[in-house]
Amino acid sequence: MFIILLPTRQRLSSFYLFFIILFIYFNLIIGSGQLKFQLTTFNSSEQFRVELCANEFRWRESSKSEWGKDCKFGRAEVFLSGNGTFDERQQTLISTSTTSISLPFSHFWRQSFTLELRLWHNNVLLNENNNKSICYCINDGKCVDNKCVCPVGYWGNNCEKCIPNSRCKGFCRQRPGECSCPEGKGGQFCEKDLIFCSKNSPCQNGGICQNNAEGNYTCKCKPGYGGINCERQLNNCEEEPCYNGAKCINLFSSPGFRCECPPSLGLYGRFCEIKAPNGCKDLPCQNGGSCADFNLKNNSNTSFKCLCPDGWTGHFCEQPWGRCTENPCQNGGSCITDNFNINGYVCLCPIGWSGINCENK
Repeated sequence: MFIILLPTRQRLSSFYLFFIILFIYFNLIIGSGQLKFQLTTFNSSEQFRVELCANEFRWRESSKSEWGKDCKFGRAEVFLSGNGTFDERQQTLISTSTTSISLPFSHFWRQSFTLELRLWHNNVLLNENNNKSICYCINDGKCVDNKCVCPVGYWGNNCEKCIPNSRCKGFCRQRPGECSCPEGKGGQFCEKDLIFCSKNSPCQNGGICQNNAEGNYTCKCKPGYGGINCERQLNNCEEEPCYNGAKCINLFSSPGFRCECPPSLGLYGRFCEIKAPNGCKDLPCQNGGSCADFNLKNNSNTSFKCLCPDGWTGHFCEQPWGRCTENPCQNGGSCITDNFNINGYVCLCPIGWSGINCENK
């Protein structure tokens, strides 16, 4: 019995599979037994062919070997038997997973002979003394100058190993080499935080934090605030939205500003864009307000005054009235007018805040 152990080396081409069995017994050469070899720690998704070749005696294997063409006395891919001939059988594929392969043989010949064991891949001989050195790269590795250049996250002679604790912040599968991210993480290397907002409070002035698929966050700001973290107070009057010389007042609640129309001109509307030369005939008062006409001295226009119901104010009763207009609630609290409360309002505080104005954490 001949036992050959074939450990993995730097390249596929470095497998040493050549050996010589020399039998001399007078004029009759008799070789019989079992050849056993083992492939160990050989990671590959490919399959290779094992060829057993009987040839004239030679100390070294020919560098010009071709699959099935230079075996003078015969060849086989699995078994060796018979009187000086090899059993020709259909080509067999042998898995490259760690396994033990046995090849029994019985050979009689009237001269010295060489018995060669060869490993082939795509008709390329992978024996150590073969000049056709190749590299077989997996996981999208590139073969450059007979060496595998591995992509980010992989290493090894064939790019078969994941780099531990590299850019991958999850755990790396040996194959196919993808990062399996823990809950709350995402991205190719688990570098994206998908639950950032549950652990952090970057948004200011009552802004709402929202996670996104890119591993970042965005702040949804309350009216009157802007910026990445809602840190900037907006001035909605900068664009001068009011018409006819009306005064713009910046607000921190929707709609963001209020136009105070000059009463003497009989103007109304959100932007003071509507004229009411006929006073109450034009029905200028809103939200159930009562209209009263009066004439201004030295002015041909008929002016008016709106008498507003509870909860409304403004020249046309267009603005809600109450302490909530002063935005007393802090830290994202919502204000509700409550005439039965001594303060005239109640703040509904977000989780983690308390107090009359949500000022306590």
